[in-house]
Amino acid sequence: MSLKDAIEIGKTSCGDVLEEDHLCNYNTGTWWIETSLEKEGCSPACVINVETSETEINWRCTGLK
Repeated sequence: MSLKDAIEIGKTSCGDVLEEDHLCNYNTGTWWIETSLEKEGCSPACVINVETSETEINWRCTGLK
């Protein structure tokens, strides 16, 4: 899956919150695209599976306050 395709899928599923920073994790078969979503102690990313096109927001929270 190209980055362009991942961005289109991410915009549809995660919303219009995608930022420019991105990473394709070839080990897990996922695109990770940073988002502008805000939650205290978290750094959320829109994660797109390159095989199934399934998406989720991974909040990546530290648990520290």
